[in-house]
Amino acid sequence: MAKPKYTHEEMVKIMLSCPEVKEAYDELEPEFELLKARLKTGNPQEKVAKLIQWKDY
Repeated sequence: MAKPKYTHEEMVKIMLSCPEVKEAYDELEPEFELLKARLKTGNPQEKVAKLIQWKDY
């Protein structure tokens, strides 16, 4: 398999340099935080959502 041209971090930096992509990414920040919390704690989504008082739970 050929080596990728860019690393993941480089690709993210390139993509986020586009204002439209950056705006959409920023709108998803609360969801990213929920995912990070789940990974960190190992808890199911519903439990983490209740702990952080996520609006949909």
